[in-house]
Amino acid sequence: MTEGIRRPDTVLGRFQAQLAYINDVAFEMSPETPEMVVEVQSALRAAAETLTPLTGVERASSTGCSLHPEGAVDPVAPPTWGRCLLCNTRRRRGLDVQPRWSQI
Repeated sequence: MTEGIRRPDTVLGRFQAQLAYINDVAFEMSPETPEMVVEVQSALRAAAETLTPLTGVERASSTGCSLHPEGAVDPVAPPTWGRCLLCNTRRRRGLDVQPRWSQI
């Protein structure tokens, strides 16, 4: 690998740039700067997400629901239902799982 050359137009280039930024912020952190810790945590998550296209695997949905892939997970979902709290609440109330406004 050629040292010092970053290509921000590629996935790895963006990842390298994010890591360089994280490195800079990390060396400025101290116990008196908790906001910087939060900033580094956020930047680390973003850097990890940047690599997702290289895995060939799409990020798994926490609920398995096509309507609410990042929604709340139902902790007491029956075994035959999905894990989406929003859809399961609608089922429990006897409503259509897919709201009518989404069919318009």
